[in-house]
Formats: sequence, structure tokens, C-alpha cells
Amino acid sequence: MRVALLIALVLAATAAPAAGAIRVDDRLTFTRTDGTPVPFPPKLRVFCGPWAGDVPVRAIHVRIGGRHGRWQLDAVLADVRGGRVVRLPKAFVFDAPRGALLFAGVGGIEASSAEEEASGRIVFERARCGPRLRIRVRVDATLGSEFFDGEPLVVHGTFAAAEV
Repeated sequence: MRVALLIALVLAATAAPAAGAIRVDDRLTFTRTDGTPVPFPPKLRVFCGPWAGDVPVRAIHVRIGGRHGRWQLDAVLADVRGGRVVRLPKAFVFDAPRGALLFAGVGGIEASSAEEEASGRIVFERARCGPRLRIRVRVDATLGSEFFDGEPLVVHGTFAAAEV
């Protein structure tokens, strides 16, 4: 099911305060290793801000889904501007973030680009904060499981969001 239209309908209610309307084109597909698609609830938030409350590194964030399944992309803005490629696996230190982190969790699966079994790449074709926020990424990757002997997720496609 295409969630892009549904996501576009809920954007105004979920955008960060003081943000304009956001146009989204979500063509990312998440699948189990057997090819079964993994759906996520059509709730979306795209915003810029610190990496975390106690980590002031400027970042761009994408959140799709909620308590019954979600994926998220967090990227250090200075590291992903200008068509940068993040190759996986990408080791990550929470309080000293560099590059980007892609995570997905649904139905007992938790998978991340930081796990050593991850492979592939995330290409940032666009990443901009401030007025007219924009992000466009292309993903061709396998996210490694965060659980011993857990299931990885395969991710392909593009995601774009732009403040209009």
C-alpha cells in the first residue's frame, strides 16, 4: 500500500511547530529476508534540531510510524550535505554522532545501520535545514538485527520531504 498520500494528509498535524506544510514522497520499501513487505503506520514527522536533548549537534530527523512499528533516519547535517554517501555498517557513538543512522522496528524485529551485519549505502542527495527544510535520500541497504540471531531488514528506494 502506498502510504505517501496518507502521510501527506497527516503532515500538517505532525510537523514541527512553526514549520510550513511538508510535501513527502516516500518510496522506501522495507522487506524481510524472505521478501515479505514490512508496513509502517502512516504517521510522519520530519524536522531539524539537535541530535538529542543532551547532544547539541545539528541534525535532520525523519520519523515514520509509531508504537506498532516505526522507522527513523537521523543524520548529522554537516556530514550529509552535498550528495554524501554513508556506507554501512556505520559504527555509531550516541553522544558523538557522525554520518547517519537508519533504524526500523516492527513485530519483534529491531534492525539498524549501525550493526556489524548491516551493508549497503544511504545516499543523501539533499539535506537542508532552516527555512524550506529539504531531505532526499536513496537507500540500498540491509539493516543488521539488534538481537543475537535476529532478522535483518532489507531497505530499497527513495524518501523525500520538502517544506513548501
